[in-house]
Amino acid sequence: EVSLLAKDTTTADAAFQALAECPWLDTQLAGKNGLARVLLTSNNVAGAKTIFDEVVATDVKTPAEVTRKLQAMLGQARCLQLNGKLPEAIATLEQIIEQSSSDETRILAEAYVKQGDCLVATGKNHQDAIMAYLHVDVIPMLAQQNDLHAEALYQLSKLWGTVGKAARGAEASAKLEQLYPKSDWAKKLA
Repeated sequence: EVSLLAKDTTTADAAFQALAECPWLDTQLAGKNGLARVLLTSNNVAGAKTIFDEVVATDVKTPAEVTRKLQAMLGQARCLQLNGKLPEAIATLEQIIEQSSSDETRILAEAYVKQGDCLVATGKNHQDAIMAYLHVDVIPMLAQQNDLHAEALYQLSKLWGTVGKAARGAEASAKLEQLYPKSDWAKKLA
C-alpha cells in the first residue's frame, strides 16, 4: 500500500503478487485487488477490470472475504466509470451500499463519493450527487475517513451553487479549509 501511494508500481506489484499467492483466500483476494489497483495506476483499465471481476466472482464466506469482494466491486465501479459506463457504475455502487455492513465505513464512504462522482459526470441530477456526498459529510463514522471526507466537502463546495445554495457551498469550503487545510482538496479551492 505504501509503495502504491508512493507511485512505486514495481514494488507494489511484487508485494501484491506475493499476497495473491498466499494460501488464505482473504489474503489472496487482497493481493488480487492490489494488483488490479496497480494496473489502474498504469491506465490498464481492462486488465484491472478482469482481476476485479475475478475477485467478485469468488465464492466468499468469511466477513473478511466479503470485505475483499466489496473492495473489488468498488474497483469494478471505478473501471466502469473510466469506460464511460456511468449507469452500470452507479448500479454497482448502489449494490455495494446495500451489501455493506455499517462497520465497513471505508467502503461505504468511498462508495458514496464515487456515486456522487458518477452522478455529476452524467450531468443530470446534481441534487442526487449532493445527497451522496452529504452521506460522507454528515454521518460521523463516514466522516472519519479524512481523505474521502475532504473530497466530499470539496465536491459539495462546487455543487451547492448549481442548485441555488451558494451559501451552503461556502460553508463546505470553510469546513474543508478548517478541517483539512493541507489536503490536496483544500489546495484545489484556491
